[in-house]
Amino acid sequence: MIEKDFENVIELRKKRKMTQKDLSKVTGLNIRTISRFENGETISASSEKKIYIALGYDFLQDTDLYLEKVKRSFDKQASGYNEYTLLTDSMYLSRILNIGHPFKGKRVLDLGCGTGLLSLSLADKAEEIFALDISNGMINSLKSKIKKREIKNIKAIKGDIHNTHFPDNFFDTIVCVLSFHHFHEIKRVMQIVKKILKPFGELIVVDIYASTNEGENVLQNTCEKIRDFSHNKFFTLKELKDLLKEFDFGGFETERFEVKRNYKDWIKMANFEDNDKILYNLLKGLALNGISMGSDLKLENDTIEFIQNMVTIKAINFKNF
Repeated sequence: MIEKDFENVIELRKKRKMTQKDLSKVTGLNIRTISRFENGETISASSEKKIYIALGYDFLQDTDLYLEKVKRSFDKQASGYNEYTLLTDSMYLSRILNIGHPFKGKRVLDLGCGTGLLSLSLADKAEEIFALDISNGMINSLKSKIKKREIKNIKAIKGDIHNTHFPDNFFDTIVCVLSFHHFHEIKRVMQIVKKILKPFGELIVVDIYASTNEGENVLQNTCEKIRDFSHNKFFTLKELKDLLKEFDFGGFETERFEVKRNYKDWIKMANFEDNDKILYNLLKGLALNGISMGSDLKLENDTIEFIQNMVTIKAINFKNF
């Protein structure tokens, strides 16, 4: 919780001439929870969401506040992050290692490194690795692994790419795995990436991409935002490539693949509890009505399953001089 957060909520509640009791009725939360929140205490992410929705408060318009939400979300996720099968799958990591080969002699930035699974895999391949993440929990987890394994060429840094201070033309390769959809100011991030990446350096982006169908796109992003406070937007594959082209990246190497997901693992990764089964019932209702959401959504024996469309893109920095 940061001061600006609850102050805005109190101001909005009063502007709408609502008492804490009124807000309690609208949100279904007890008055004690609302009072704690307005006193600057931390409450559950799901409870915060209900308050924001009831008041029409869009914290995404506030960059500092949004980044604080991202940090808190990933601090919460850090303990179970290594269990996320998409990240631990050797075939998944090998895609990144193969498309970026060779790493020998290179200085690499692992942007949005999480607990450092990729950085650790690169330790015996690259000259030097800078692992950057906004979450204290993620970085502390990585630092513990680095110390235990006595690795010398990984520098774990707690920081935000929006406000980074790396020198110009510093990195040979920048790898960004499952982070593009979290960035609030993606063009600002791209400006920084271009600046700190060497001419003809490589940017490797791995992320989930959205459906080109507008309705499916909205559903995919809406469900993800319910599950994970830190989610901003899934891009379509065309949007991703157009974004890179806008900043003079080219020479694309692209590999698409699918990852099968089930509901329980998916919410566990974000430590989302869904106690009221709001998200579960939403997805169940869509599946029962044959709405696949562009993700092959289906219900079998009360188990919700779907796929996430993934892409690995390597692009060359054709830097302007």
